[in-house]
Amino acid sequence: MIEIITAIGTVFILILLGSLLRIKTIPSDEYWLYADKLVYWILFPSFLFYKTSTITLTAELLGPISQTLLAGMFLSVIFAWSVSHWKNIESAPCSSVVQGAGRHNTFIALAVAESLFGEKGLMIATLSTAILVPVTNLVIVVALVIILNKGQQQMVRKISGDLLRNPLLISIFMGFVANLTGFKYIPVIHDATGLLGSATLPIVLLCIGASIQFAGLKQTLKPLLVSSIAKFIIFPGVVFSIVLLAEVPPEIAIILIIYAATPTAASGFALARQMGGDYKLMASIISNQTLASFITLPLTIYLAMKYLGLE
Repeated sequence: MIEIITAIGTVFILILLGSLLRIKTIPSDEYWLYADKLVYWILFPSFLFYKTSTITLTAELLGPISQTLLAGMFLSVIFAWSVSHWKNIESAPCSSVVQGAGRHNTFIALAVAESLFGEKGLMIATLSTAILVPVTNLVIVVALVIILNKGQQQMVRKISGDLLRNPLLISIFMGFVANLTGFKYIPVIHDATGLLGSATLPIVLLCIGASIQFAGLKQTLKPLLVSSIAKFIIFPGVVFSIVLLAEVPPEIAIILIIYAATPTAASGFALARQMGGDYKLMASIISNQTLASFITLPLTIYLAMKYLGLE
């Protein structure tokens, strides 16, 4: 357990440092807005292109990763949606609960996987990202359109256009194309994207910390509990069950469980605001899940590693 906490500790220290810097307005509130944009438009797309274009793609990896993570994500979303309906949670809050259940914080997963398993862990985590990001974005957008009754053609067309222009999806697609066509090293392009990508994780972890809002729990307790149960119990529980049944190699299994057990993604806030959801609740879910993951993530990893014989 100490080794896990030590490995993950670096990740959470950077998150806490980002939160402290934001509270102290260092360097400024405006800086963090631009830092988020830099990560979204330049650094993370560069990282994804470089990694997906140079990674070794095999059916032995693609099959277990895609089946396991997508099953966990779908069942987590269905659980959150069903319980929200059962508990009479209104449409706007329900949309945030569903996002809180189905999205994952890619950056924390990548950083933790690298801390625990080095370059091999980062490779498997990158492949998991490339599989999950496009499907999760599509599923969540469709779910929100249905929940919020945004069935108008104009709204659907706008969201579809946003997805097609999403720099993360474009970089993943271009990376896979380069990989499958044999262009695993393009002079200057790969040098530049590799250098930019290497700066991604430390900067984005600081940005995650800076985005944390210490909101009160009283008004958001019920939807927060539903989304957190889905995210921290249902999602990793489904993934753990499948990796056992499918006899997935232990190291790969742990990385998939890391993805399932991370808090929800900060990008859910922008989507909630764009689609008319409860973006204030979404901010609370993001912040509180991130803080809760300081305890739940190492505990989940410890229990999984112990059961799989890696502890």
